[in-house]
Amino acid sequence: MKDSRQEQIEEERSTQPFWEGLASDNEILQSRVERFARERKRKKQMERQMKIIAKAKRCRRKKGRNQTTPLQEISTGRVTYNLQQKRANSEMDPGTNCWREAEELWSVGKQLGLVSSINAEDIIERLVKMEKRDRAELANQKLAEAAKKGKEESKLEVCDERVLKAIWGGDNFKWVAKPAQGRSGGIICIWCPGKRVLWRELIDLMTTCGEGNWCIAGDFNAIRSREEKKGRCFDEGAMREFSNFICEAGLKDMPLIGRKFTWYKADGTAMSRLDRFLVSTDFLINFPELTQKGLMRDLSDHSPIMLVNSSKDWGPRPFRSLDCWMEHKEFKAFIQEKWNNYIINGWGGFRLKEKLKRLKNDLKKWNREVFGHVDKKIEEARIEIKRLDVKVDSTYLTEIEIEKRKACFQEVWEWSRARDSILFQKSRQKWLQEGDANSKYFHGCIIRKRKQNGLIGIRKNNEWIEDVPEVKGFIKEYFERKFDEEEWDRPDIELKNLNQLCTKENNSLISEFSEEEIYEAIQCCNGNKSPSPDGFNFAFIKNMWPILKEDIVAFAKEFWANGKLVKRSNASFIVLFPKKENPQGLGEFRPISLIGCMYKIISKILANRLSKVLPSIINLNQSAFIGGRQIANGIVVANEVIHEAKRRKRSTLIFKADFEKAYDSVNWEFFNRMMEKFGFCRKWRMWIRECLSTATVSVLVNGSPTEEFHMKKGLRQGDPLAPFLFLLVAEALNGLILKAKEENLYKGTVVGAEEMEITHLQFADDSIFFCEASEQNVQTIKCVLRCFELISGLKVNYFKSALYGISVETQKVNEWAEKLNCVRGVMPFKYLGIPVGANSRRISTWMPVVDCLRRKLSSWKCESLSFGGRIILLNAVLSSIPVYFFSTLRAPKKVLKLLSLIQRRFMWGGAEDKRTIAWVRWDQVCKSRKMGGLGVKDLNSFNLALLGKWRWRLLWERDALWNRVVEAKYQVHKKRDYEGEDVKASSSEWWKAIWRLDREIVSKEGWIQTGLEKVLGEGNDTSFCERFGGMEGGTVGVEVEVE
Repeated sequence: MKDSRQEQIEEERSTQPFWEGLASDNEILQSRVERFARERKRKKQMERQMKIIAKAKRCRRKKGRNQTTPLQEISTGRVTYNLQQKRANSEMDPGTNCWREAEELWSVGKQLGLVSSINAEDIIERLVKMEKRDRAELANQKLAEAAKKGKEESKLEVCDERVLKAIWGGDNFKWVAKPAQGRSGGIICIWCPGKRVLWRELIDLMTTCGEGNWCIAGDFNAIRSREEKKGRCFDEGAMREFSNFICEAGLKDMPLIGRKFTWYKADGTAMSRLDRFLVSTDFLINFPELTQKGLMRDLSDHSPIMLVNSSKDWGPRPFRSLDCWMEHKEFKAFIQEKWNNYIINGWGGFRLKEKLKRLKNDLKKWNREVFGHVDKKIEEARIEIKRLDVKVDSTYLTEIEIEKRKACFQEVWEWSRARDSILFQKSRQKWLQEGDANSKYFHGCIIRKRKQNGLIGIRKNNEWIEDVPEVKGFIKEYFERKFDEEEWDRPDIELKNLNQLCTKENNSLISEFSEEEIYEAIQCCNGNKSPSPDGFNFAFIKNMWPILKEDIVAFAKEFWANGKLVKRSNASFIVLFPKKENPQGLGEFRPISLIGCMYKIISKILANRLSKVLPSIINLNQSAFIGGRQIANGIVVANEVIHEAKRRKRSTLIFKADFEKAYDSVNWEFFNRMMEKFGFCRKWRMWIRECLSTATVSVLVNGSPTEEFHMKKGLRQGDPLAPFLFLLVAEALNGLILKAKEENLYKGTVVGAEEMEITHLQFADDSIFFCEASEQNVQTIKCVLRCFELISGLKVNYFKSALYGISVETQKVNEWAEKLNCVRGVMPFKYLGIPVGANSRRISTWMPVVDCLRRKLSSWKCESLSFGGRIILLNAVLSSIPVYFFSTLRAPKKVLKLLSLIQRRFMWGGAEDKRTIAWVRWDQVCKSRKMGGLGVKDLNSFNLALLGKWRWRLLWERDALWNRVVEAKYQVHKKRDYEGEDVKASSSEWWKAIWRLDREIVSKEGWIQTGLEKVLGEGNDTSFCERFGGMEGGTVGVEVEVE
């Protein structure tokens, strides 16, 4: 008979997936022993706590109910009830230390300057709820991630083909394996040999049959991304080949609604999206409402999918002005006549709003009667031209007919330009400013954007809904709850280390609006942005400025005088942009606001004024939206700090914090307090409060707005003021860190021989913390983030945050990450889109750039663009994608060759893996147009030029944080000659690239240093003998006049 322990082991194996059952008996026994130890420890903690509670009760009975025990004492004073009793009654495990930790956090928070008007136990209870929430979210996310299987060791000494069939999900595969040896895990490689042949046969078939309406459907047994497979290993090479096939064939993969997967294993442990419809651009143009819909699978392992071409009425769409109207010869006179005839009484804001409202109705009528039906007018003109052409073959045309024929040609030209302008405006393609019509390309862009941004249905409480009123109602309720604010007395914070505005700066903020300033604000607004609830974009405002000027100036000056906005002048639309492919829930969309023209003029004026005073009050650790500071500054500092820690083997912790919907969560009362602490005057605070509190919002669902609702918190992304206002919010986090440093609760990491301390970096809501590896620093980071959430409402998404360790034991990092409720990260990692701590000489560092180029190409079809269109696209988009990486990293030659290859093959009309004839040498193509080229950027020279800007900024931005870090590490300002000694081998790759720039171009050695000329200022950094040359060893005579 089997003993009880062996039966328990077999029972555990039977309930586990087979790959987990491959573990040894010793591993299972060890896990059981660890679990029993944890349970025993928890029981002891529970018993100890119950003894403490019993002792507290006895103490209370002896001293009387009017006295408190030491357990009831909090550092702020007495509390109204027993925290120990709350601990015991908590729904959480009584053995956990959540309550004790919350008390410690609040104690440290008071030390950092937090003050509260409510009882301390309410604050502590909120801190406990935050901990419960974060632990639950982390546990749920880990469960979801555990289902996603990637590459892992097989732990098999002998590979059974039945096991491999179960892993692969079929028998059409080949495999090789390296068996496990001791603790070294084995590796199995499985692949399908026939897929590449199938892709090539399909492409050959499409090439043979020619272009047209193509629809290819079936079980492709391939996926395009990791998200399309769950519970199984995935082959990245096969994914790439399938995506390349779709790109080369010019096919489009439409979103799948109702389901995420189409194939399910019988036991539910694995699922994939193997079935799909792929259609050509022509097919989509002819059937623009196509969608794929997943159906119930019943007993089959595959879910049927249905291709549906049905449109729903999502409701009326708002009015939108068209840019092509401005080119119509009668348009300006029409606007002048209508605008002057509107007689409206009231103050300036009301008159402007009502005039725009009436003009909108008149423009709708004018569009129908005068401008509309563009395609019909083009066709009528062409028919008339054809009739006259047929007549001229047999007889002569009269003078009237000749003039009519010329007029028809002119009409075709003008109406065709208007149609192309409409297509361009709808396609939202910012890169094309000139070139041919490319109407087929624009049609494809319009349809693709509708597919990407459109909603067929949405998931509501794990239920898929498609009914139009239900979908719109659910979306409205979701965002109404999202922008609703719980009313409670948040703690305040005393920040004595904040910079404050002076009287002169305050006066500049509230000085009277001038007509020139109003016009400048309008000119700064992009005229091609999508129109808002009023229907007019800034292209209309700019073109009609002479007509609208008087009313707009009156509206702005009245706001300056009384600080009030007329009702509905601050209305906005929320547009939902998907964060990922095939979004199912509303959390997978990014909300962007479209702000009305009336409010945007006021907001832009205030934003322009605020941007001028922010540099004096915002700390140097913040590099977002401040003049003279760039996003690359923080990347350089982070890279240099990490390089220094690695080189000197300093025990360092890096915590990368991800705030959840930061702009949408800002508490208005806290923000008003922050403005007061910065010294903003009362009138300015009144203006900003009016801008925030009068905002109304409706969500666009497939172009149709939901019912309107009011916001009670948050800053609208799309408001010109929002980025600058958020910096004032983020400065509270900076103040908390600096206060913790002053109180010796937090110790940052040091850089250079002079040990310059770096504690944290900020770029708006992207924050990263650097500190020495210690328990106290981890506890302080958690306390700072908890306190910041208490006062501001901004919550950290701890699952997306990560803790990284340099020269720290992995076990320690894991413990501290668990304390922070986050995951342990692995170096290198992405910060602001750039891999920090990475080796720039490795091709893997540059793969995000290569993948981005490939993704762009997969959404474009070369046959839809003329050669001229491809050149424009190449210059405007493909050459600009690597700019961000080129600004901070020196690209290896292999990467430059690969990027140039992608560009060349796109220009000549081929795919990346398909050779085409290059009719002109690439170096000739990269020359300027004056030199006979096409003006395409040479990537190597472009990379050198962008890095060369750092040499210029090194001399110019002496007070910048990144410059001070460079000086602390390399003492660069003490060296006057870049062409002398070579840079040290221990320097970072970025600094080596900067130092050696002069030698990169052999034919132009010293090109940076010879191009610089020093202009004398105070003379503190200028050597007299070096500045005035020709003094080789002689004496210098200086004539001085003495009175």
